[in-house]
Amino acid sequence: MLPGGCRLAWRPCRDAPPQGPEELRISPTGQACAVLPATDPGVYGLYWEWGDDPLPDGPPTH
Repeated sequence: MLPGGCRLAWRPCRDAPPQGPEELRISPTGQACAVLPATDPGVYGLYWEWGDDPLPDGPPTH
């Protein structure tokens, strides 16, 4: 199964909501790439969507 979507997001700290979610292009083989040449301190991550599992709008709950 290939992913349905992928977003890059940044948080100033672990418990903060995502800032500036940016949709990333997914290749036909299911890969995405993000290059961050100049970044602010914080937590950066990729959010993957699989089928009916929507992309999260908030921080992880665990």
